[in-house]
Amino acid sequence: MRPTRMSVVLVLMQVLVGCGRDDAATPPATIPAATPSPVIQGSSGPTASPPTADDTRYASARVGDWIAQTLTGVSAGEVRRTVVAKDAKFATIKEETTRGGETLVEETKYRLDKTYELAAAPGAQDEKLGEGDETLRVGDRDYACHWVHVKRTWDMGGQPRHSDIKIWRCKDVPFGGIVRSDVTGMVGTHNAMMTGCGRGK
Repeated sequence: MRPTRMSVVLVLMQVLVGCGRDDAATPPATIPAATPSPVIQGSSGPTASPPTADDTRYASARVGDWIAQTLTGVSAGEVRRTVVAKDAKFATIKEETTRGGETLVEETKYRLDKTYELAAAPGAQDEKLGEGDETLRVGDRDYACHWVHVKRTWDMGGQPRHSDIKIWRCKDVPFGGIVRSDVTGMVGTHNAMMTGCGRGK
């Protein structure tokens, strides 16, 4: 049976437990493309240290920024994310997810003062397994990336859990610069690879 968006989100919540994102704790509601009222994310939860435009995913976003990704593993499909609006506090992101020939469209508001990164939750520990530089080719363009590989360990109901996370970033890419991400946990593997991106005006 093809996984629903909700089941995929719940799987990733288990893999990325305590990832520091409000949208991981509260999966966004499904919103038809014609509905102009987006879900608001980042409106609750712990407050991160005051970020700068360089260390948040959306503070430096411009309307028209977009990124497309191919997903494999526990949530196979295609995703395209576009910044459709931005004001002093929020960036509104339209996400189009295609699986099995069907496309789901959602709009979500993200606060500009939150990082939405894979930060460790209270009690979780990250062991750095390595980091380095690598050039990844997407289409006809090369992206100079810095990758970080960590093992995350935490306790769930008295049972030890862990996930393996490796992320490649490039400063020329919108949405936090993530070109590729590989995450393996107790429920399987989730991989995302950028297939294209662009900047708005």
